[in-house]
Amino acid sequence: MKPGSFLLLTLLLFFLYSNIAAQKIDERSYCKNYPSKICTMEYQAHCGSDGKTYGNKCDFCNAYICSDRRLRLRYFGKCGKFEYEED
Repeated sequence: MKPGSFLLLTLLLFFLYSNIAAQKIDERSYCKNYPSKICTMEYQAHCGSDGKTYGNKCDFCNAYICSDRRLRLRYFGKCGKFEYEED
């Protein structure tokens, strides 16, 4: 592959991924079936607006309900070490 084509493809993939990662989640509809008394042990990290990493959707949504719906989902994945900022 030519360097120019590789660079173009890399930039295209970067912008496509950036758009997907930047989409906002409506927590009210995302967590409409919660709270739940029992959560599974599967790990699918959710980073909350409080800087805490929640293990999965169930953990995040239960915390969202307990926060009087003030908690927000920053992104899917583990929170970074120095990312805390209140929205």
